[in-house]
Amino acid sequence: MDILDNMGLPTHNEMQAFIPKLLDSMPYEWKGTTFNNSAEIYHGREKFIANLQKLITEKKNTKEVSSTELSSIGNAEDYLRVATNVCTALETALASPFQKDGKQYIKPTQVFTWSSTKMPFVGVMIEDGRVKAKGGDEATVHFFFPDGADGGILPFSEEDKELLSKLAARFEMHNNKSVPEEGVKDGIAVVVKGEGTPTENNAKLLQNEVVDAVITPCVLYIRNTEKINPANILVIRKRMATPTTTPMSMYMLEQASNSGEGKHPRPEFNNSEKEADFYAHLQELSGTARNPDCNPVVFTAGLPCICAVYYALIEQGGADLVMCSTAYGGSSQVTDLLRERAGTFSKHTFHIQGDAIIDESISFALDKLAMKEGLPAGQTDLFPTTVLFVEIPTNPDMKVPDIGKVVSALAKYKEATGKKVLLLVDTTFAPASKVLQKVKEKAPELEAMVFISMSKSVSRGITTAGAVIANHTPGSKALCQRVRFVSKMLDTCAKPDQMERLCNNHRGAEERCKLAYELAKDVGEVLVKQVKKSTGQDMKLAFVSPANAKLDFTSSTFSFNLPSPPKATSKVNEEFAQKFVDLLCLHPTYMKPCVSFGQDNDLVYCTVPATSTQGAISAEDKAKQARGGVQLVRLSFPVKIAADKVRKIVRNAVILAYHHAAEEIEELERES
Repeated sequence: MDILDNMGLPTHNEMQAFIPKLLDSMPYEWKGTTFNNSAEIYHGREKFIANLQKLITEKKNTKEVSSTELSSIGNAEDYLRVATNVCTALETALASPFQKDGKQYIKPTQVFTWSSTKMPFVGVMIEDGRVKAKGGDEATVHFFFPDGADGGILPFSEEDKELLSKLAARFEMHNNKSVPEEGVKDGIAVVVKGEGTPTENNAKLLQNEVVDAVITPCVLYIRNTEKINPANILVIRKRMATPTTTPMSMYMLEQASNSGEGKHPRPEFNNSEKEADFYAHLQELSGTARNPDCNPVVFTAGLPCICAVYYALIEQGGADLVMCSTAYGGSSQVTDLLRERAGTFSKHTFHIQGDAIIDESISFALDKLAMKEGLPAGQTDLFPTTVLFVEIPTNPDMKVPDIGKVVSALAKYKEATGKKVLLLVDTTFAPASKVLQKVKEKAPELEAMVFISMSKSVSRGITTAGAVIANHTPGSKALCQRVRFVSKMLDTCAKPDQMERLCNNHRGAEERCKLAYELAKDVGEVLVKQVKKSTGQDMKLAFVSPANAKLDFTSSTFSFNLPSPPKATSKVNEEFAQKFVDLLCLHPTYMKPCVSFGQDNDLVYCTVPATSTQGAISAEDKAKQARGGVQLVRLSFPVKIAADKVRKIVRNAVILAYHHAAEEIEELERES
């Protein structure tokens, strides 16, 4: 039974009365970008909603709710790009009017808020549960604007429509028309309403069987879950867009409460001087000359940025993308989403796990592709552009390729195939590496771009954001301008509150990266020494080398495989990495179980990538990272922290991890 199918549901009036209490006592943690993902507190969206509704009912006769009580209901997600407690509370509030006979006919899990005004439309268009990507039995989505489109302008032009069709999106827009009484045959009917539409009007629509969904600005309400699968919509929002930002969610919550106090105004920011400085600094960090005629394109998060780059490549005739098999799981999954939707986009991988040499792996993958080996079924030739998408340093291996060897491999490939090539570098772990300058020194004519997830070092962890920066070549600049077009078409460009935070925090990123690197290096040395002392074995850190650090590849993160405990069973080995992380996180003042990194917040982030950041990666590829059956652990360091305390915590965790493992192995031997 659905966890939200229960009696005792808070009424709409009770929800409205609760919102001011929530806003006044909102925990500080809720306003961040990363959230504790330990099993005790990370409940997922549905359980969080149930806990929130229960708390609302319990506190309906009180004047206030405490921050502690709010914290006790747990976390809906682990990262702002996916969802937050604030936007999930907003979705709960937006669903609260739609009740009948003590039940909700539109549950909060059927409500999705978006930072984009356009992505609610696109999400329905390309939802995988309904549409086949490559022809046959595709349903058309019909968008009805009964009150007329906002300002008389429909959300998508004919040019947009043609571009969206490349993702197998079939749709029609009907201005000043309502859904026919008989509904639409073999299609989806979505009604679009403007801001400020009375709740009772939407309630009538969401009880009408010929209506499958309703869109209001930045919100999608799904009525027919058989035609539009909420789980698939969640993935699309997670990988191609973002939910409403926290400041915007707080504004919308206050509006939903009808309190009219105005403590949380609609976010606004307009400072062209600060924005110009921000764009110029991004170009400086990336190693290309300041060029206001081709400013970086800034997005609500990193994955919408990657999505727009792919989309622009598809528009230009298609691309073969070569990327690491263990790249960040989000990057891998958004690549798969676009590959499945578009007939002119394919993905090829190279492997760098363990002792593999990254330069050789890249060269091998390009040579193989040049011979057209491993092309997906139905693809007989290469597409016009080949993109090498490489993280520098890689995640979570922290490997740095030799730029000279990489550009030589691309030149050889281009000569062999005659295809256009693009080097796309993800510098998220070292945004100040000036990698485009390094590329220019080796290959002045090579088209290259930098992608940065700025949720980390650039923003100091205060907001999510992503950016793409072109190098000096005409082809790269032209692609950047098409990416800009896509960002406007999908409305996934950074929002005012994000731009304000970025413009106020980007300066100092270089120094922050260096300080965090030095801290990681210091603690890493302590960790290696203690492992040697506890096990007698040499453990190698997956960390940037001192030589690479001198080239400004100053990552704040390292990974490692702890040596397998003596006589360990496969079960002990499988659980060993996570148990080590759990020991570290017994010290929440200094350690946080979380997937992110690069924040300026006095916390070390601890995770097992195979079960977190690489959730979308195949089990086979993740298994190659394990050594002796023990998976990688990743630690990410802030700019400053009480280093002596952290060193002590790390040493003790190593000692306790092997002690507890020995006890467990002894117990298993006695039982057998």
